[in-house]
Amino acid sequence: MSLGFNVAPVAASSATNAWIFPALFGHIRNSFFAYNYALQWNGRIWRASKFPRKLIVQSAAAFSRTDAWAFGMFYRSENFLVPYNARYNGHAWRKVLLPGEPFAVSAVSRSDMWAVGPSLKTATMAPDKQVIIAMHWTGRSWHTLAIPTR
Repeated sequence: MSLGFNVAPVAASSATNAWIFPALFGHIRNSFFAYNYALQWNGRIWRASKFPRKLIVQSAAAFSRTDAWAFGMFYRSENFLVPYNARYNGHAWRKVLLPGEPFAVSAVSRSDMWAVGPSLKTATMAPDKQVIIAMHWTGRSWHTLAIPTR
């Protein structure tokens, strides 16, 4: 049975705080693309919220009803994707700048989250020219760590 949307990222901190990010569809000129909106489960009902942009969510983390993250990108133009990350504060999603474009995220706690991906400076370059970095959230700010090459 099809639910009418693509596989959606999910993040939960408890049985009464879960987020899913189903896809909606839009277009730029003649090209169609999918983007996500946010649905939060409170144990009884789903509540929808919107991102400041048409965000394509790739991964997410949730720590409480007032602390959730969505990592992804948006289309600046027809063929140009830009990294975009957002954090939910209990009322609205706000843009968060990371030092790189997260390809993968792992959250240990609200003050210990890790991401890996190309630096912002090299994210739009060819893959063999990108500088891959580790990013660590300490609860207050993102820090970068160099990744050794072979």
